[in-house]
Amino acid sequence: MINLETASTATLVTFYNTYAAKPVTRFSDRKTAVRRVAKLLDELKAAELDKETVSYYGVTECPHCGIHLSNGVHPHNDEVNGKPVPNDTHEFHCLACGGEFGREIRKARKNPNLGNSIAASWNDPEVRAARSARHHVEVTDQQGGVHVYRSVKQAFDALGLPLGQHIKFRGELKAAGELTFNGFKFKAIEV
Repeated sequence: MINLETASTATLVTFYNTYAAKPVTRFSDRKTAVRRVAKLLDELKAAELDKETVSYYGVTECPHCGIHLSNGVHPHNDEVNGKPVPNDTHEFHCLACGGEFGREIRKARKNPNLGNSIAASWNDPEVRAARSARHHVEVTDQQGGVHVYRSVKQAFDALGLPLGQHIKFRGELKAAGELTFNGFKFKAIEV
């Protein structure tokens, strides 16, 4: 940006007036000019760092201890010695206090017994029969014509009915056996 050792006092005044909130007409001496421009440079670097910090972390200081994040932050699953290190609850981890902040990390629920439970449920004869049963759909239109479809979705698609409602209707139809939807009479037929 500017070299404080080689810049003339006039150049220091011009630089200071360009970036400072309150411009000056002159400095009392060169030593004061160098000191105030050095302080201004530090403020400009901090402001630039703050802009980068806010754009990445959303804040400039740790919400827990208040220390500036330039002192150290560990992002979730950032690699340390070639291995990803996860945070416990949030996206970022302050290295000063150990507090976590940012977006919450949602961990996948793991149920190691779920697969075994589903497999075991097939041993129940009623469950096996219900899951194995296949149904076609017999649809009677407003003119009395009867059409058979392999599935409720296929019937909804062929008849121009709203596909977004076929799954809910399919469950209701299986439970009831016969239902009417938009003037069409549906009947589940076990195959």
